[in-house]
Amino acid sequence: MIGPRLKSARNASGLTQAALANLIGTSQSYIAQMEADGREPSMGRVRGLAQALNVAPGYLIGDAGGEMSASSLHAPRGSVCHDANVTPGLCDLTVDTELCKLLEVQPWEWFALQSLVAPSPPDKNGYLMLLHVLRATCPH
Repeated sequence: MIGPRLKSARNASGLTQAALANLIGTSQSYIAQMEADGREPSMGRVRGLAQALNVAPGYLIGDAGGEMSASSLHAPRGSVCHDANVTPGLCDLTVDTELCKLLEVQPWEWFALQSLVAPSPPDKNGYLMLLHVLRATCPH
């Protein structure tokens, strides 16, 4: 749940709900709903919130150590292909259940892969290579 972390980061930055809403182009009531855990933001919205609050997106969706909780992002692997901005290569990876089970892809890794911006979208094998690079550079 993003609510407590969102509220904490917003308060630490000295922003009101209305000011934060204005920064990210939404309504104050939407911010209030997220803080009350009544609404879960999209990955794009999480990135916008993190940027506005000057925190890492992982902070907003993870725990104090940066780890993702089992419920964060509502089972990220299953929701990846429902995001209109996700590339076909990442979708191809998510539907390969056997491979995902073998690799034990963690929620924070799905978030990171989904957050990547590349000049040309990687295919499934490209995302596998990126996952290995991610694990080598960001061990958890």
